[in-house]
Amino acid sequence: MSNIVGPISRYPKTLAIPVSIGLLGVLGNACSAADDASESVARVNQAVTSALAPQLPASSIPKFQTQLQRFFDYVPTLTRNSQGQITRKEFTVEIAKFQEQMLPAGFPATPLFGYGGNVLVKTGPNGQDVPSFDGTGTVKFKRTSPGPKFEQTRLVPALIHYRNKLEGQHFLPVDPTLDWANPNNFPKPSPPFLPFPPGYAQAQSPIVHTTHTHGIEVKPEFDGTPDTWFTINGIHGPEFVSNDYVQPSSNESAAFWYHDHSFGVTRLDVGMGLSGYSILRDPNNPLDRVGNADILGFEDPNDFSSSTVELGSSPSHTEGSLSVSAKAKGFNVLKSRTFELTNKLGTSVSVDLFLPPQQPNPFWLGAVQLYVDCPSKAVNNAFVSQVELTGRTINAFNQLSFPVPAAIPTKSALARISASRFRSTCRPTRPVRTSSTKFRVSRRRQIRRCRAASSRCR
Repeated sequence: MSNIVGPISRYPKTLAIPVSIGLLGVLGNACSAADDASESVARVNQAVTSALAPQLPASSIPKFQTQLQRFFDYVPTLTRNSQGQITRKEFTVEIAKFQEQMLPAGFPATPLFGYGGNVLVKTGPNGQDVPSFDGTGTVKFKRTSPGPKFEQTRLVPALIHYRNKLEGQHFLPVDPTLDWANPNNFPKPSPPFLPFPPGYAQAQSPIVHTTHTHGIEVKPEFDGTPDTWFTINGIHGPEFVSNDYVQPSSNESAAFWYHDHSFGVTRLDVGMGLSGYSILRDPNNPLDRVGNADILGFEDPNDFSSSTVELGSSPSHTEGSLSVSAKAKGFNVLKSRTFELTNKLGTSVSVDLFLPPQQPNPFWLGAVQLYVDCPSKAVNNAFVSQVELTGRTINAFNQLSFPVPAAIPTKSALARISASRFRSTCRPTRPVRTSSTKFRVSRRRQIRRCRAASSRCR
């Protein structure tokens, strides 16, 4: 055994993880007894080491520093029949290397593998691209990890074109002593083995790939089984049929996830970022329409958007477990995502607003206005009412009640509303700079029979 690996004392005692997150690895050099093996080691080290992902001590990375962003949605090309009904959704998905800021600010960007395609985006408060939740925005190509989300419709088939654009060497050492894809078809190594990492240059490229959607009903040739892998330069696995997958979307509505499934390297490729979600919805299920998938409330800042202020979350609340916080100054607009109502609005809508303790002008604290949009019923930018903040309790949540004009619930009761949206405008009198003095918004009340999964919709 001494001819294969070095003694344990030669390995560092500090555990490290690759910047790509999720894979533990021990650094160290093994030794070889033969001079010719040493020469081979030197050649492989030179060829492979430069391509491997850099590593950081796990203990140096603080936890829970960055808000997880909601996923972008792939934008399909739609095929329709003569009646205008959608008969197919077609997607093109590219798999390639990229870098993303996965670690907290101040750390280097992480080298990743990622799924990418055309998605729908809007502009966030800092000019960054953010996911669109209301079906409007700009189509852009985005590569992310986890990958963008598929939005599928039951019994509407999908055609997905997967394109392997993984150039160069794998970021992580591939172990060719296992049974694996072996696109170069080189003989399985035998003792004495080369140090691992970095391993064998013949196993590092080309990078194989195949995508499997976990749990979805498909024909075997489109299931992304391990031996259906393919490479950027046209080498195929023994069971490869096509990298254009047909999915009948025949399951009952459910959430699925898709991921790399290549033979012998799935653990590496998923660890490098190749996974994502696929949601199959059933339009005939009243609980499964778009807009009912997420909570309508003030717990998730991703349910709201603003072009003027950065939104976050706070553990202080009046209902649920969190509230939406905003570092507000001047005139700010918070717009909710779309949701569905099955009945007209009540006579009032209430929200709970936390006022920061320090106020430069105690004689006027500002005001909050409420607007509503319902394009399907010709209700656009309809002013509901305004509530003054002066006289409210500072350093506490205040219930703000907005009387609803008679014309708005009358229109909204004409038929089911499939695309409603609330917009609040706030005019605080002071800039807010610290998390302890953010404006915070908690539960919304008296939205009757809202078909969103939240006890705050009443």
